[in-house]
Amino acid sequence: MLRTLAVLVALPAALHAQAAWTVASPAGTAFPPGLTSAGSATDGVNYYMFGGRRSSPAVSTPHLTDELWRYDGAGWTQIQGAGPSNREKALTVWDTNRNRMVLFGGQDLNGAALNDTWEWDPSGGWTQISPAQSPLPRHWGAMAYSPITGRTILFGGMDGTTYYGDTWAYDASGWTQLTPANSPVAQSRHQMAFDLGLGQIVMFSGTIRNPTPNGGETWLWNGLDWNQVQTATVPYGTGCVSPSMTYDLVRRRMVLVAGYNGSYRDETWEFDGTDWTSRGSFAVMPGRGGPAATFVPALGKTICYGGFNSSSGGAFQWNTFFPAIDNQLYEYQSNAIASFTSSATAIGCPSSSGVIPSIFATNLPWAGQTATIEIGGIPTGAPTWMLVGFTANSLPLDPIGATGCSIHVLDQLAFPTSVVGNFATLQLAIPAIPSLYGGAFYTQGLVVDFAANAPGLIVSNRGEARIGAL
Repeated sequence: MLRTLAVLVALPAALHAQAAWTVASPAGTAFPPGLTSAGSATDGVNYYMFGGRRSSPAVSTPHLTDELWRYDGAGWTQIQGAGPSNREKALTVWDTNRNRMVLFGGQDLNGAALNDTWEWDPSGGWTQISPAQSPLPRHWGAMAYSPITGRTILFGGMDGTTYYGDTWAYDASGWTQLTPANSPVAQSRHQMAFDLGLGQIVMFSGTIRNPTPNGGETWLWNGLDWNQVQTATVPYGTGCVSPSMTYDLVRRRMVLVAGYNGSYRDETWEFDGTDWTSRGSFAVMPGRGGPAATFVPALGKTICYGGFNSSSGGAFQWNTFFPAIDNQLYEYQSNAIASFTSSATAIGCPSSSGVIPSIFATNLPWAGQTATIEIGGIPTGAPTWMLVGFTANSLPLDPIGATGCSIHVLDQLAFPTSVVGNFATLQLAIPAIPSLYGGAFYTQGLVVDFAANAPGLIVSNRGEARIGAL
């Protein structure tokens, strides 16, 4: 049963906001040059960036770079060691199963498309791979790694004249061309990323040559086939080319950054598995195409670097330097993160069978969403209420005969739960009220068990919930 915690409006106002872009200030003196069309990936702890087109370097400097940079949340480090040649538009992912970055293709100093495969191991550096077969040379394609299948999936791209619509898989055994029953059309400048909530790879389409000139389609790769998602909303109305896309593991949604649609856009869009929502423009991050955005789990935020805006000078040419917007580092996160903690000190008391019920959340309390709070370990089918309140304190029930039991949530409301077997569930709608962002409330299960004690009541431990702002 869905309940709305309307009384939450009584919480004190919290100085928190929804997810937004800010400019980071890395320590130290080492910084990458301004870049566009670089590749990025994360090992879960750091942000890595390889290659890209420089902005206004010295005349003697190649216009494309072969540099690998690491950002650890505090500062930049350039990683030394021979590796792939100077290039832009290379495809990069992190293979979490084998703990290494995988790089494929790109465009070289002469404008030629590439099809070499490289791996970067944090302990061993770069290694060029010589698979039995490979996708044809290309750039402006898209790749994503699926931790479920343990394979990197590549789709599409172009070589300057030909647009590709093929699907390939890569793992330790090499490249394998796949033949799915369904497929997006041939295209380039699209984006792919793995969505942990869906358990599938999401693709947002880019430049489509056939049958329509524009993209804007959303597709899912389930490990065997492509399936199009018919969304009610399309980013920028008709899609865009050369954005960057990454999955926010904390807020559980896909984040699409910038892109070109008649002009270089400064908006951020999010996909929740069903539809796209615009988060609007952010003044700190001017419009651009070709940025490199990746969510870093250890930092709890999306890191974005570089990109190109034609207002900074000139038309795009493969053999020229290119004034990128800047060499600023941007971070995207909410400063109010939803959480739920099951207390190890404000404990429950045992049932007649000796089991102490425990409280946990399967959906966190994000504002505007529904939190799912559960009590496990109750007697089969036992009527259960969820106490929800705003004061974490303890009231022993020993005086009424429930020895060792305490109510750990005061100033509370009691909500009936849905009981199935040994579990009780409360669906709690969290109002989308800005004053709630970052606010805390407390929960506890109150369970009927006539055989346990004189009043026939037992309790779970206490849960602490903190309301997040998406």
